[in-house]
Amino acid sequence: PRVEGLYVPRVYHAYCGRRLLVTEWIDGTKLTDGTPEDIKPLVALGVRAFLTQLLDVGTFHADPHPGNLMVTPQGQLAYLDFGMMGSLDAPTRLGMIRLLVNFVNRDAAELAKDFQALGFLSPEVADLGPIEAALDKTFAAQNNDE
Repeated sequence: PRVEGLYVPRVYHAYCGRRLLVTEWIDGTKLTDGTPEDIKPLVALGVRAFLTQLLDVGTFHADPHPGNLMVTPQGQLAYLDFGMMGSLDAPTRLGMIRLLVNFVNRDAAELAKDFQALGFLSPEVADLGPIEAALDKTFAAQNNDE
């Protein structure tokens, strides 16, 4: 799937090897050198791009820090340095989607189960009550800050 406003450089496969990836040159400004005015409009795009990679595609850029991101003269967000990539299988992606839905819904009980299902908590943890209570406390504190 394409994410509008995201630019991924073309790969020159003929020049690539097992430990070398050659891509096209991209003109632009690295986010480390950008101003807040340059970067702020790209935040939502970056989140959308990362979630699309992680939850839809299953393969994602695992090092998207400001030095590996650039804004092009056309205002697109471009990824650089694909040396660190990650992948998730379909069941894990579905588990992450459930986790995000339950987080947005602030459902502490389901979140605790998601943490266990995804392996963040050992299956040997029988009583999820303390985890649920901590999550509820965190959500309540966030509500007080809003």
